[in-house]
Amino acid sequence: MSYHIQDVLKSVRDTAPESRTTTDDIIAQAGRIRTRRTAATVLGGAAVFAALAVTAVTTLNAPGTGGGQVAAQPLPQASSAAFPEPQKFALPVRKVDFTTKLAGYRTGAYRVGPVSRITEGYAVLPVYQDNTDQDGIRDGEITVYNKGVYDPATFAGTLGDTTLVIGDQYSTKVKGRPALGQDWTFKSPVQADKQWLRAALAWQYADNSWATFLPNYGKKDITRADVVKVAAALTTAAERELKVPYTLSYVPEGWQTVAVDQVSATSSTIVSQVWLHHGPVQDSATRIDEVLPDSLKIMVMKGDPKDSDIVGKDGVHCYPELPSCTIIDGDYTIDVGGWNNSLSVDEVRKVAEGIKPLDYADQSTWVPANK
Repeated sequence: MSYHIQDVLKSVRDTAPESRTTTDDIIAQAGRIRTRRTAATVLGGAAVFAALAVTAVTTLNAPGTGGGQVAAQPLPQASSAAFPEPQKFALPVRKVDFTTKLAGYRTGAYRVGPVSRITEGYAVLPVYQDNTDQDGIRDGEITVYNKGVYDPATFAGTLGDTTLVIGDQYSTKVKGRPALGQDWTFKSPVQADKQWLRAALAWQYADNSWATFLPNYGKKDITRADVVKVAAALTTAAERELKVPYTLSYVPEGWQTVAVDQVSATSSTIVSQVWLHHGPVQDSATRIDEVLPDSLKIMVMKGDPKDSDIVGKDGVHCYPELPSCTIIDGDYTIDVGGWNNSLSVDEVRKVAEGIKPLDYADQSTWVPANK
């Protein structure tokens, strides 16, 4: 279960989609979305998605830089009247380094990593508790920010509702360095007597370099002591680059890759996500997610698309009234969606038609996003 841009775009077209979720799915998803929105306040408005960003400073991230093609089917005539053509002027395009030295690790009942996302300003490590990570649901995320990117004064979330209460900020230490914490209490929306306290933390892991741990909705406590232990165990290993399971033969003028997700199929059905942006992201602390303005998201997942009309129909399927396309390729689905009217329907279709898949299941065949 994942909240993504196609959900927003296709809601315009499908006002009553078929439900495929259980009550627990709905609760968990709502908790994750709510946590992300809460993180927007916690991170001073720069964040939209609750996560923990991984720093690319020299102590952690070193600097750096097929398969069969999907057979396209005839597409409906696309109209771009509702989505104006993007402005045609030169934009600075700088390649983001999608490599990291941050390593996955275990501490106590927690499994952390490997890095699942890298942007110009941070990297993300998922955090799971033992016996609670079914279906790739994360208990939280560590975000390690690049040196000088994160301002700890912005760690002051006050947003809450009937199912989430955020406590007062307190000071603590991680390996002798300054840290700030908060208690997030998640309350069951269906059982009034059920609640779980899950601590949030921001800590200085190196000079002028900060990381955060923000919890997602879950049915196990995450104590202050647990979070400090997880933070203190942050470690490095051999350099690794996040890659993608396809090549692109068309990218709109002035657009560039600004974020890459790569996740093992054992952790999630969504194995790859990439965000293209109209020029570089101006603030490297900005959270990159489904509502990043002027963005195009490409998501690869194992499983059927949400549009039941195209299940089992290999090829490219686009929607004439939306900047959104879906590629069906055997057991895998690729969603390509624009946001904020940044690209016309025609431009998004050209991106989708130019995707040349590799071997989705064999991540050793994947290629750099900037290739």
